[in-house]
Amino acid sequence: QVGDRFTVQVTDPSGLPIANVLAQLLTKDDEVVYTARTDNTGKAELWGTLTNIPFAAKKMNIRLQLADRVEWIVKATPFEKGINSATIDVSCNQSQKVDIAFVVDATGSMSDELIYLTTELNDVIFKSKEISSTLNFSFANVFYRDHGDAYVTKKQNFTRVLSESVAFISQQQAGGGGDFPEAVDVALDTAINGLAWREDARARIVFLILDAPPHNNPEIQQKLVKLSAQAAAKGIRIVPLVASGIDKSTEYLMRSIALATNGTYAFLTDDSGIGGTHLKPSTNSYKVEILNDLLVRIIKSYTYMPDCSQALPELNLPYPSDSVQVASTDSANTD
Repeated sequence: QVGDRFTVQVTDPSGLPIANVLAQLLTKDDEVVYTARTDNTGKAELWGTLTNIPFAAKKMNIRLQLADRVEWIVKATPFEKGINSATIDVSCNQSQKVDIAFVVDATGSMSDELIYLTTELNDVIFKSKEISSTLNFSFANVFYRDHGDAYVTKKQNFTRVLSESVAFISQQQAGGGGDFPEAVDVALDTAINGLAWREDARARIVFLILDAPPHNNPEIQQKLVKLSAQAAAKGIRIVPLVASGIDKSTEYLMRSIALATNGTYAFLTDDSGIGGTHLKPSTNSYKVEILNDLLVRIIKSYTYMPDCSQALPELNLPYPSDSVQVASTDSANTD
């Protein structure tokens, strides 16, 4: 369960956001509870419940580090009481590097959707270049199946040559599987710890595309908690994109992984006409849009930063939301 949230916003003296600042939530005894990195808006999300370390929320501190500069927020404010703000006195020097990895379920149940997805992902790769003429994009791919199949994971490391990434995706076919759960944990481990993420990137994004949950046992559950924390510490934002076959428990898990890594939750709907019946998400309303437009919009919202030479504008970007709106319910109903 994701909870005990602390949010920190980091800017430079002119008020511009600073990305890639290492942010650590610590106990009063300086024991690290959670680690994350600020995103393109200068924001980092720190979570207390994704750890076995006991702490008192009223006595938590936040340590911020950028190169050799360190700032402290003593007695950090929990999110429900406000956002922690800090200024680091550095000159504006924005990285133009963006790393994006696609992690895709390639088991048999994805066969109808994979044909569609490969075309869409290829389109997303090319459209990302239109977001900005100055951003330096690198793409990587991890396709996965399950233990006992022809392969568990098949990866292509980061490349700036877009045609190489497109060719790799186009070569993939669905097969294997056979049971409901798949090797999601192995795929995420490969993506988070087996790819060459750039340390100085402005943004790092994993699009996790799947139609089945990971295997459900305590060992894998703990591994997924650890992987989420590792991704957050590296500044990797995980965006689950779920296809047909997902159940409510998997939706909850994917939303938790997205929250833990400052990502967002996305899903296919029956409007696509692709695959089987798609689960309706736990939200009162949502907007349906074309898949590649959605992914490009997420990339744009995760990479945009105001230029160093311009005054801080009023940002009105369509940031994806992962909030869940719940209607009032009968407290006696435990379903």
